[in-house]
Amino acid sequence: MPLSILTRLLPPTTIVPNTSLLPSHLSPNAPPFTPISSTQEEINDFKNSRVAIESKLDQLTGHIKQFISSIGGAPLESASSAPSN
Repeated sequence: MPLSILTRLLPPTTIVPNTSLLPSHLSPNAPPFTPISSTQEEINDFKNSRVAIESKLDQLTGHIKQFISSIGGAPLESASSAPSN
């Protein structure tokens, strides 16, 4: 009786580790593991950037309101409170 595909013996496999990834072969100039404090600094930088962007958007909104007023348009507050049909 022939062996099924599932019961046939496979040739032996040799696994050779990739020695280039072992710690003993790492470059001394390799960047160190990023500690949590650096990650926290990055988070703080993102938060500060977000605050700066929000501030610029607020300034831009103010300039747009001034521009609309200067050309005789309705202020944004009045236009946004008008009933819609």
